[in-house]
Amino acid sequence: VIEGLERFELFEGDILLGMSGSLGKLGIVPCIPTGTRAFLNQRVAKISLFPNAPISRELLVESIKSREYIAHLERCAAGVAVRNVSAAQMLDFAIPVPSAEAALSFSEACKGIGTQINRSEQCIKQSSELQASLVETFIGNT
Repeated sequence: VIEGLERFELFEGDILLGMSGSLGKLGIVPCIPTGTRAFLNQRVAKISLFPNAPISRELLVESIKSREYIAHLERCAAGVAVRNVSAAQMLDFAIPVPSAEAALSFSEACKGIGTQINRSEQCIKQSSELQASLVETFIGNT
């Protein structure tokens, strides 16, 4: 790695957030294959949690996706053709830190809801594939 680029390296689980254009677009860095390195692009914020952070990943991600946070970004944004926010503006938003018990309960609920969403998405995908198959069968038999 070129000296000085270490702070731009991405790791699995890092939270990425757009700072230009479609403000608040969020992504999570997936598994990075062994022997491969990934680096941050400009105008994208990288949010990493420290191992003993007082907030869970789930609560942080859901707070960033919240209407309140997106509205905050929209209020801060400047620019004519492309709206931009600064890192300082992104950080100027208070996220309440719940008790450890409440945070654990929230994380478990989010994981359960995430599982339900994944199941629903699979069901929708399978239903769409079935519909496409039926359309092909119908068109092929006419």
